[in-house]
Amino acid sequence: MSSSDPNTSLITALITASTAFFGAIFAQTVSHWFAVARDDRKYRQDVYEKLFAPIIFDLFLFLDASTHFRRGHDVPQDSPGKLRTRVVTHVEQHLSLATPRLIAAFYGTKRQEYIDDDESDYAGVSEQIEFFYVLVDEFYPLAKQIGILRGAPLKEVRRYRNLYLIWLISAKLHYSEQADVLLTHKWLLDTNRIGWHFDRRLEATLERARSRRFGWEDQVQEFEQLIIDRLAENPEAKSILMEVVALR
Repeated sequence: MSSSDPNTSLITALITASTAFFGAIFAQTVSHWFAVARDDRKYRQDVYEKLFAPIIFDLFLFLDASTHFRRGHDVPQDSPGKLRTRVVTHVEQHLSLATPRLIAAFYGTKRQEYIDDDESDYAGVSEQIEFFYVLVDEFYPLAKQIGILRGAPLKEVRRYRNLYLIWLISAKLHYSEQADVLLTHKWLLDTNRIGWHFDRRLEATLERARSRRFGWEDQVQEFEQLIIDRLAENPEAKSILMEVVALR
């Protein structure tokens, strides 16, 4: 077949056109992918800056103030309430940036302001702790993804996320202010020991706790013993925590 054969010219033209066509598709695909990636990063940046950044330290302070072992003395009694109001008001103003999970948790804590289910005076506190836990739990991976926090600051966020999880499980089991007792000496707990497997175990414990209307004493003791055994920094810390729990 000679080079001047019409079929050869047609095949060459088709190959050239196909190469250009698929090259254009590839370029468009890559361009679209980068545009989506930029848009996604911008959205996550907006969520960080507008939803989480203004309140993240209020969330830390709320846990510290609510579980302080000298609350009412070193910490004013109304401090947690003021922090709660600030966080709830801020999130309410930025719900358009919230995930469905966070919106559901927000609804749970707002619902307690208007509906009395006659379950327990602690019901509203339990929902409030869950709302704050979801906030910190969603903030941690976001801060990690966009690279805003690294090293010690990121570990501190993780630490508070773990403390909120422990507090929330205690709240669901106890359904009373006794849920705060374990965290009154939280500096004795090494939450860095909560790895992936233990975290999944705690999440499973939380799901079981949610299914109970009121805490069962044997489950409460089992959970507290688990936390003390796994997270106490040393034998002395373990002894102190055991005494704190026994004296409540």
